[in-house]
Amino acid sequence: MHSVFPRRGRIASIVTAVAFTTAGVAKQDPQGPQDPAPIDYKQQVEPLFAKYCFRCHGDRKQKGDVQLNILDPKMTARADAEGWHSALDMINSGEMPPEDKDQMSDQERRLMVRWLQESLKHAAERQKGERQVVMRRLTRDQYTNSLQDLLGVKINFAQTLPGDGKAKNGFSNNGEVLQASSLHLDNYQIIARQGLDQAIGRAKPKVTHYRVTFGKDLGKGKVAGKTGGYQSVALNPNDFTVEILENGRVITDGTDEQIKERHRIQRKISVGLRGSGQDRFRSVKEGMMLLSALPRKEVVPASWQGPSPNLKLEMQRVWPEQGDFIMRVKASRGYVPPLRKQILVRLDEPIAMATLSGDNQLGAKPSAAGESIFIQSKQGDQLKNLRKDGDSLVPVDAPKDSKVRLRFQLPHNGFYQIDIVHRPVEKEAMPSVRLKCAGHKIDERPEMS
Repeated sequence: MHSVFPRRGRIASIVTAVAFTTAGVAKQDPQGPQDPAPIDYKQQVEPLFAKYCFRCHGDRKQKGDVQLNILDPKMTARADAEGWHSALDMINSGEMPPEDKDQMSDQERRLMVRWLQESLKHAAERQKGERQVVMRRLTRDQYTNSLQDLLGVKINFAQTLPGDGKAKNGFSNNGEVLQASSLHLDNYQIIARQGLDQAIGRAKPKVTHYRVTFGKDLGKGKVAGKTGGYQSVALNPNDFTVEILENGRVITDGTDEQIKERHRIQRKISVGLRGSGQDRFRSVKEGMMLLSALPRKEVVPASWQGPSPNLKLEMQRVWPEQGDFIMRVKASRGYVPPLRKQILVRLDEPIAMATLSGDNQLGAKPSAAGESIFIQSKQGDQLKNLRKDGDSLVPVDAPKDSKVRLRFQLPHNGFYQIDIVHRPVEKEAMPSVRLKCAGHKIDERPEMS
């Protein structure tokens, strides 16, 4: 009886229970105890849940990610039964309804708890009778891990197997969905033979070595790849070399066909720096200098010019599909190379002087009226990968670099603030802008304000 009532009413509840029991002993029914009348969920229980529970656990609100009004009162599915069981626990502990909400009467609470307990009992008995022993197979990952442990080879044995299904609860290792079809059995035999051939090791597999070496102008006149990408700076192939080795020796000779094939592979190996500002790395004679220790003002989250360099080696399908792939990196403590004197600097607290209206018209704030120089992008020349779109320039191929030259006459010597104004786009699609002037450059990324 204790578990039916909230904590604040336990003493009174115990007294009520004792008085009721004593009275029951004095007036025994000569026909024996009678089963209580069944409870109708729609007529008797659902109105109580609507009054005390659905307000916070219904369509509009789901406090604690709990929504009771969508649970099946018949509890045919295990997930529904678990949801109702959680509700029973909350009612028994006195946590539902909360103290600051309307409270049930003792009679209402008894009715709700009795319906929950009886329904959960019937659901448990029904599910127990429906359970069957299932002969399940291994999942793809389990099959691969088992063969790797048994044979001592690192092969993805399951890559040719059909995908594993998922049960209603979201798990892929549920025995109900892990039935073995004839396609599985055929593939098991093929995969087992391949695994044994690899484990026996009739012939030593061919090993290919690629060596990438960094250095200023080290790759001039040699073959290497250059691939760009979204928010990525491609390293100039002049600043690194790609070599293919066999038995520790760099291959330089061969027939015309062999040399042509080697060049094809070398062009598929490139280096880029994704998410790194131009002042974060430098190609020097000794190699690639990553200047992660330079002081830098942090930028907004999701902006690509991060505080540290991010070097990326890209190899486009130039390694075997099976076997191990090992990468070794040789690095040492570097130095800060001589830096060019900057004439372009970032303002610690920039104050916007230019504005963009709702119809994309460029203007000036009152304090800057008459003092600002406005240059429309369409006034530029030497367009690269750009096309005119009304008063704006938009890229033809978005992942590739775009470029435009803008000219203007300064009225006098001094310091100038440059505002780059871009019409609003999604944060992820906002391009980065590299401003170049007199051989100096600075990278920025516009943001909404």
